[in-house]
Amino acid sequence: VDVLGFSLGGLVAQQLAHRAPERVRRMVLAATACGWGSMPGTLEALWVMAMPLRYHSRPLYRQTSSLLGPADAALLRREPSLVEARFGHPPEPASYLAYLWSAALWSSLPWLPSLHIPTLVLQGEADELVPPANGLQLARHLPQSRVHILEGEGHLFVYDPDSAALPLLDGFFSAPTLEDSVAWTSGGIVDDDATVEAAFAVSIGATPHRELSALYRRFVRYAYHDNGYNGNGHNGNDARPF
Repeated sequence: VDVLGFSLGGLVAQQLAHRAPERVRRMVLAATACGWGSMPGTLEALWVMAMPLRYHSRPLYRQTSSLLGPADAALLRREPSLVEARFGHPPEPASYLAYLWSAALWSSLPWLPSLHIPTLVLQGEADELVPPANGLQLARHLPQSRVHILEGEGHLFVYDPDSAALPLLDGFFSAPTLEDSVAWTSGGIVDDDATVEAAFAVSIGATPHRELSALYRRFVRYAYHDNGYNGNGHNGNDARPF
């Protein structure tokens, strides 16, 4: 199957590819990250996502949507049907918080180098919930990957009918081979750590989350990547250095 993982769904997509790689032909990771070891969003954006009650109160939703960032706030104003769809199916608060909690304890960073599935990474340049540096990090560690940073787009670009992501998605999934996919051949390749670290350095991730995540990255580098661990329980030569 072809898999599209958006936001928290990107974590599910990575886990599926890890557990059953034979089931996945191609994968797109959109506006997502590796969990622990990634760059967190702004404190305002994280606070909004930790508030399931906003999906049950239109005034609260309107007051807090701007905290996601200018790009996403503009999209919600331009496409009011997105807000109506969200209120048509509001999450149950306890289940929503349980979902966030499970994601907060998860990380794919130790075994990302073991995923040899063609993966297109899409990230919004103006995403304040999942900063674009995370897309570069994913592309760095996934052995078969290409990345596109979408200029001026926020976290919700998959819902934007004018998003530059839509032709990329169509071309990537419909092309008979990767060489026939413009989305693939025009995508960026991240093959050095300096690119990722430079992007992390200028990201506006919340404190102390970013510092704790940096400590975890250093641990993974020492315990897994520097030892050639490939994510399948043994050492191998397919792991990229962190």
